Amino acid sequence: MHLRAVNVVVTARSHNPSIPNPDFLKIRGIVPDNWQVSETITSPAASVVRYTNGVNWEMDQSRLQVSEIVGPEFKDVYNIHQPVKSYLNTLPHCPYQNLGLNFQIAIPKPQVDLLEQFGASWMSNEDWILEMIPAFRLKTEDGLSCRITVLGLPLSMGELGLDCNFHHETLSNSGEFCDAITEWPARQKFVISAVTKLFAR
Repeated sequence: MHLRAVNVVVTARSHNPSIPNPDFLKIRGIVPDNWQVSETITSPAASVVRYTNGVNWEMDQSRLQVSEIVGPEFKDVYNIHQPVKSYLNTLPHCPYQNLGLNFQIAIPKPQVDLLEQFGASWMSNEDWILEMIPAFRLKTEDGLSCRITVLGLPLSMGELGLDCNFHHETLSNSGEFCDAITEWPARQKFVISAVTKLFAR
């Protein structure tokens, strides 16, 4: 099992994409001073800030996504969770709506193996069936929904990509968003366990 990326998604009724520019993020202490910017785009409709360490900030009027390209090993600390919390604390009155904590994973399993593993081996002899894309909706111990989806195209002939999403819908303020983000280590532990149980056969 290899980690490819992690990201945090925060939706809102009205994000302001002109706010998260490199100067704002640095001056407000949201990102460290020593992070180097590789690309930036700022407009009223959308903004992008990419850093050389693999962290990307992307925002439009309804969605903020902060992602980090990492791996192949899982880590105890990533460069995105604390900065997103700092951003939410800096702008606590924005009408935030939903939160997603996400992990992109690769597993060493050809897609054809899924047909037998999930009881659909008959499909391999049907030329008109091009692919099967399983998705699982799981419940964590504290009742949160986790969706694990097999990506449509294999990363290679011997690997599959998995998108793992923890979706939060009942958060009411920036403090609750920050508390939920703090739980990312438990979410990572759940993903590792769930993927192992579902695909390690």
